[in-house]
Amino acid sequence: MSFPDPYNGGQGQEAMQPRPGQGYNPPPGQGYNQGQGQGQGQSQGYDQGQPGYGPESIWTYELGSKAQLFHRSVELDADVFLSDYSNYQGFGIAPVTGVGLTFPVGTARIEGLEWDAVWRPGDHWTFNLHGDYMHTRFTRINSAVTAYVVGDPVDLVPKYQFTASVQREFMLKSKSGYVRLDYSQQGPETSRNRNAISAPTPLYHGESDVINLLSFNSSLSWNDQLSFGVFAENLLSEQGFANPFGYIGVGVRPRPRTVGVRFTVAVN
Repeated sequence: MSFPDPYNGGQGQEAMQPRPGQGYNPPPGQGYNQGQGQGQGQSQGYDQGQPGYGPESIWTYELGSKAQLFHRSVELDADVFLSDYSNYQGFGIAPVTGVGLTFPVGTARIEGLEWDAVWRPGDHWTFNLHGDYMHTRFTRINSAVTAYVVGDPVDLVPKYQFTASVQREFMLKSKSGYVRLDYSQQGPETSRNRNAISAPTPLYHGESDVINLLSFNSSLSWNDQLSFGVFAENLLSEQGFANPFGYIGVGVRPRPRTVGVRFTVAVN
């Protein structure tokens, strides 16, 4: 796949993502999956006049399992994965020429797990818990002067995040509806720049806050074309920084507590 790069006089970028996989037929109610895939992207550089650089490449290995238990009232889906991220592109000082430019500064490894669990104790209740955890680090640095050193985490990747929810479906005079409560938490993510242009420079380091969000949603289907409900977002009035850029004055916070009524109209 190719597409024009507006930052390089229209020269093209390319991306390739083959993904083989395998599985087997397990006993009823259980599943197993194994996958291996590669992602690759290529660009010619973001600044006019800079030399081109090779593509980033990611090899991902994944092992997971699925299960349905207790007459399918419980569904479990979990997997672990490992990604080798080579030719990570960033700003640095080229080790031979000493010129500052964007080029592959190193290699990173990402290890993690993700899960999704659903429990339906009856016809009207649904409980859900899903999330992920990731450990990232640079394993090799190609440039003597760059934003990272070996062992630094990869920027803008939350360490963990999860969402827990409960939903109750109901009937009101033959009209169907539901109420739902969601709680989510996002762990911290980092941004650092050890040497912005040339050494020595101060260590810039930012870390986002742990973000806790609670929301409520409801809906009632009045007929086939009209439904309406009440919603409320950020009930905990979370005001922390959701990204790690507060130290340079461009941090982003969640929207303030919001309450409203939502109407949905289907037009045939």
